[in-house]
Amino acid sequence: MRRLACLTVCGSVFLVGCQEPTMEMMEMKKPSPAPELAKLERMVGNWDGTWEMLSPKPEEGAEPMSGTSTGKFSWTMGGMFLMGAGVVDIGEGKMMNYVEYWTWDPQAKKYRSWFFSDWGESGESTFSLSADGNSMKGTFAGMDGEGHKKSGGGELTWVDNNTMEGTWHETGPMGNIKMKWTSKRK
Repeated sequence: MRRLACLTVCGSVFLVGCQEPTMEMMEMKKPSPAPELAKLERMVGNWDGTWEMLSPKPEEGAEPMSGTSTGKFSWTMGGMFLMGAGVVDIGEGKMMNYVEYWTWDPQAKKYRSWFFSDWGESGESTFSLSADGNSMKGTFAGMDGEGHKKSGGGELTWVDNNTMEGTWHETGPMGNIKMKWTSKRK
């Protein structure tokens, strides 16, 4: 009797799993990139940048810090994501490689980005575009390579089609830091 009951249940599960797909599944189509992603087109290209630590300041006992960066933004995965990859000189001959992905979140009505570095850092950000389309403000949460949490935010402004400027602040294992940066199209 147990065997018959088991065969009946197993057979029912098999038959349900083998039914014809619903019409909805048969009509599934790959979505097109969100129109909001077109507003990130001005980021596409090769960029050289500089950055400078604003806080903590040397008069607060901190070493003055500044550096350079180089990177490239390009569309990937059929235009669904904007990918950035590059290298940042973080001072004292130390380099950090990074990759980041940007997309549009239709539910939150914000841009999302994810950042990863070869120093083990990772984070997720959300950004909102200004009404005039010339700046973005965002927040992030992430961790360093040892798993210490950090959070912060910043602003990006397009000075023109070949120049981006921004500020960034962060609270985490290094304390409270603030920096500014400029990137110019190559």
